Amino acid sequence: MKAKELSEQIVREFKLTTLALKNKNTVYLLTLLLLFFGVYSYRSLPKELFPEIVWPQIMVQTIYPGNSPEDIENLITRPLEKEIENVRGLKEITSVSAQDASMIFVEFNTDVDIEDALRRVKDAVDIGKNDLPEFFGRGIGTFAWIFNAHASEFTEQFP
Repeated sequence: MKAKELSEQIVREFKLTTLALKNKNTVYLLTLLLLFFGVYSYRSLPKELFPEIVWPQIMVQTIYPGNSPEDIENLITRPLEKEIENVRGLKEITSVSAQDASMIFVEFNTDVDIEDALRRVKDAVDIGKNDLPEFFGRGIGTFAWIFNAHASEFTEQFP
């Protein structure tokens, strides 16, 4: 009996939690105020805190349905890499050959104009398309897409 009476007498209370539970509306109001001032502070930050970032990387994606990764690598990836590695200012080429698709990531030095590099990669892919197999036998070549993404394009969505 003595242990039960002792446990009933000792009630620990954290004052901040009790205060928050008793004043729900005040907590909601403070949360909304903090959210409002946080959004206001974010929007009023100077532009220097979000510098223009140019990531000198281009991705060449090629689709050739119905082929294994080994065939994609031998028929698509290697001939395109051979043409792309002649582009000036190249730092590194990384490729991934998967079922039905090839992705070649072309990284350039930071001093290279990315628009000029994009044009040169497109020209190299156009030259390399002559060595690629025909898509479904229709003579239109394998489909290739060339992408270039700037990090600043993603930050401009949330000014």
